[in-house]
Amino acid sequence: MKVDPDLLSGLLTALNNFSAVELQSTGISSIEMGGMRWVYHQVPEMNLMLIAADDKSANSQVMRSRLQVIYKMFVDQFNITQERMQQELMNVKDFQDFGEVLDMLKSQWQQAESQFGPAQMFDILGIFQQIFNSMTEIVKTNFYGDDFDNIIQEIENLGDEFETDPNIKKNPEYQKIQFDRKHGWEVINMNPMNLEGESLKRVLFTILGRLKEILMKNMSKMSLLYAFNKYIYPLIINQHDMLDNLDIVPPILNMFLKN
Repeated sequence: MKVDPDLLSGLLTALNNFSAVELQSTGISSIEMGGMRWVYHQVPEMNLMLIAADDKSANSQVMRSRLQVIYKMFVDQFNITQERMQQELMNVKDFQDFGEVLDMLKSQWQQAESQFGPAQMFDILGIFQQIFNSMTEIVKTNFYGDDFDNIIQEIENLGDEFETDPNIKKNPEYQKIQFDRKHGWEVINMNPMNLEGESLKRVLFTILGRLKEILMKNMSKMSLLYAFNKYIYPLIINQHDMLDNLDIVPPILNMFLKN
């Protein structure tokens, strides 16, 4: 686009701030402007906001998932930490080299979309990343103090078991799956070009099933049902078409409706 990037950044940030402050909302998740769809991904603890633009027909959830990939690669490449963000003034010119990474990612994603298999893999990664994020929110909003530490320890133990599983070691991509007590699970950083559909589903459903078992052990049935009603079922309903195309509606429903 023939537009000053600083002006565009200022405009999009101002729109979000207006939404959050003046309209007392949680900020903008996506908007349509200039014949395009603009999707926001905010990381409040880092004081960062990432925004992507694509055709209006683009899936906003997939775009947001891709922004999560970009965020992780950005902070890793430039060693961005909360301390640096609070203490240093940064020159945006220092980050110009990241444009090469963005071009690489764009090329990889376009290649994936041109092939049915890899594009489908990316959709699976995107939807499961959202589900894992919702499971993390359930933990954060239902456990406090020692109870929170205990359940996080159980989940970390699950992550350790996962890393040592012989079946996982067969595919280096699966070794990229990580759990962090602050941010939860991360699966979106796997390369869809190196994945096989049924194997990927088995791995992700295995982790999800174990997470559900941990929650069932530590929460009452009513509390868990309320949490699923708030965080999981709306996601399934909103993404039903994608889930149906991926042929995972029955197992997803069975996972969360079965006692």
